[in-house]
Amino acid sequence: MTTFDGFPRGLTGYLSGLAANNAKDWFDAHRADYDTLLVAPAKAFVEAVGARLDEVAPGLTAKPSVNGSIRRLNRDLRFSADKTPYSPRLHMIFWAGAKPNAGSGFHLVIAADHVGIGAGQWQLTPAQLTAYRTAVCDRGKAKALRDAVAAAREACVGDLDGPQLKRPPAAFDPAPGFEDLLLYKLVVVRGDMPDGDRLFGADAVDHTISCFAKLAPLHRWVVETLPG
Repeated sequence: MTTFDGFPRGLTGYLSGLAANNAKDWFDAHRADYDTLLVAPAKAFVEAVGARLDEVAPGLTAKPSVNGSIRRLNRDLRFSADKTPYSPRLHMIFWAGAKPNAGSGFHLVIAADHVGIGAGQWQLTPAQLTAYRTAVCDRGKAKALRDAVAAAREACVGDLDGPQLKRPPAAFDPAPGFEDLLLYKLVVVRGDMPDGDRLFGADAVDHTISCFAKLAPLHRWVVETLPG
């Protein structure tokens, strides 16, 4: 069985330094820290968590590599007003479907001053958005989503991201009491991970799996409700 004894404490110092010196020269000068404090432990963590994902959400991919479950720090600057080249956080994803961010999954983000956690799907295709809106017009499915969000709140201090609309689409008739769900265009819950400092200790994987278990009903709702 793969073991993981916690992220090194030096990781937050490295991320703090990158945030304060967000430039290629600094990044290149601290490449050894990037490799030893971020990449190596992240690979070990992804491998250890991946070995236990079936306990909470079968079918998720855990790929212990940069551009796999470990998101790259380099930012895409083509359409961004913010031209800083690096994201000063370690972002890890465990996903369903063919590729990261194309389906539902679990996310974990370590920054210099906090640990974030979340689940769901950020980008819905037109067909998926129609399927979502149709589902929340069904009382049983709408209640299942509401219950899944409530369970997810126990794993992160957060709620559904949004809403993105000011009024519901006229073509849909929501189930009474669930009208607000039609104001959303994505299905994501995220916030701060409770006791996030435990990622730096020997029970990092146990704590993560416990939090993922509380996020799993939301993930399952997305996977079972929205077409792939």
